[in-house]
Amino acid sequence: DGLATKLDATGVKVYIVDTGLKGTHEDFLNDAGGSFIDESCSKSFVEIDGSSDNKQLKDGDGHGTHVGSTTCGKTYGVATCDKLCAVRVLGDNGSGAFSWIINGIEFVMENCQEN
Repeated sequence: DGLATKLDATGVKVYIVDTGLKGTHEDFLNDAGGSFIDESCSKSFVEIDGSSDNKQLKDGDGHGTHVGSTTCGKTYGVATCDKLCAVRVLGDNGSGAFSWIINGIEFVMENCQEN
């Protein structure tokens, strides 16, 4: 079929630090129809009026979904994943505060585990 063999990241939490992930995107659905985005390791650091917008499973810009799909998407992802984590540090316009980005990276560092 001309496609390279996918890397196996089964059991590894893969963090996408970007604009969020569209939780209903077809590339993130498992064979049973559920999403393999793990909400327990997903979080938004984008703030509106001083509070998190809680939109880690939405992506108004589309870039985070593109990156997540390239990484672990069913169709063209370079790896087979079963735990994808959405860390939203950029807003719907694709930009964000340095503090959001730093907080997101610190969140990943505190919560990732070696597998």
